[in-house]
Amino acid sequence: MDTDDRDVLVQTLGSTEQQIYAALEHGRLSSTDLRQVAGGRSDGMTAEFNRLMEHGLIRLAGREARARGIAPRLFERVPLADVEAQAEKYVARRPRRRKAGSKLAEMRRRQQGEFQGWHRTRKRLLEETQLLTHIEKQAFWESVPEDELALVLDEILELREWADAAIEAIGERNADDATRAKIEKLLATNGRTKAEEDNARAAVNRLSAKLIPSD
Repeated sequence: MDTDDRDVLVQTLGSTEQQIYAALEHGRLSSTDLRQVAGGRSDGMTAEFNRLMEHGLIRLAGREARARGIAPRLFERVPLADVEAQAEKYVARRPRRRKAGSKLAEMRRRQQGEFQGWHRTRKRLLEETQLLTHIEKQAFWESVPEDELALVLDEILELREWADAAIEAIGERNADDATRAKIEKLLATNGRTKAEEDNARAAVNRLSAKLIPSD
């Protein structure tokens, strides 16, 4: 890629991405510095950084030195001769992203499913979880470059988001089971007066509106 091709590509990007790229002209900067460049943005600007990395224009350059907490990421420009190769490298290693339409409320439906499928997933989860114990040790290997550490940290942070979503899903399932148990008790009308039956039916209607739909 030459300068003209690079300039044309940059012009297709959003204004914030152009600001980020321009700011990196004289050397690497942290994500904190780049948020200030973009007008004091309070969010992580993850989408903008990802688009620039997808095009191979910038890359992770480790993390800023910090005694406590998760240090902000450092970014730098990619030399023009390496842009195309960097774009291919990023796509090959790009962490999986949650689909925009996969919000919890939109995903939840009770299904019959099969226990064998659940067992396979649980077994795989136990196997993959062991990888985190390896990362805990290998993070101190001097043979691992800083950009790889930064990339894996981002992937683990995203994995934590998926774990939080799974925890929330299990919590919703437990709450739904408890609601269905309450409804079942309310539907047992033996020995109740007419007024008590009316109250029970009203309660059933209220609780039924909270149930997770079934296929």
